Amino acid sequence: GLVALLGTGSSESQEHVTHLLLTLAHDSDNRIAIARAGAILRLITQLRGGGHTSVRAQELAAARVAGEHPMRIVFMELVPNMASIMVGQLMGGTIYAIGAQVGLEFIGLGDPSQVTWGTNLYWAANDQALLTGSWWTFVPTGVCIALVGFGLTLINFGVDEVTNPRLAAERMWRKTLATEGVEATETMTPVSRQEEAP
Repeated sequence: GLVALLGTGSSESQEHVTHLLLTLAHDSDNRIAIARAGAILRLITQLRGGGHTSVRAQELAAARVAGEHPMRIVFMELVPNMASIMVGQLMGGTIYAIGAQVGLEFIGLGDPSQVTWGTNLYWAANDQALLTGSWWTFVPTGVCIALVGFGLTLINFGVDEVTNPRLAAERMWRKTLATEGVEATETMTPVSRQEEAP
């Protein structure tokens, strides 16, 4: 009964049946029953063609129906496409943590007996280094903080350039242009290229 609704029912009933079969597919016995009923191909067709979900979500749902292990789905499907987001969060968190530690120690909430960037700035401000012209007590610390933040930001941009699927598509597009002998300009996009083609 449910399998017949996949191919012939209204779009709303097909969507409900799809979600029901996906829920049932969590149990291995149910996956075997779904496969014997011949519903996998119809279900994958429904997931790829209909509904209001993205193509990526449909592919993940199809992997679940096909019986893929959840850890394989996470590490082979999700993590590679989200690596740029995860690394960006890690780098941003690291930069903010360094800034928070330096800031708290600068206002005197750290251990003044420890030598850190924040305590260097604290003692420089406490000894009025700016007024006395003792630039060497605070400039190297500020430069080091700025260099660490800049370096982490560059690492984030590099990882994003390599792992972001949208940027990879643009690299492939530019490579295709180069093989066709067309020089890519800043104003060219894949859409304008298709419109300009004779």
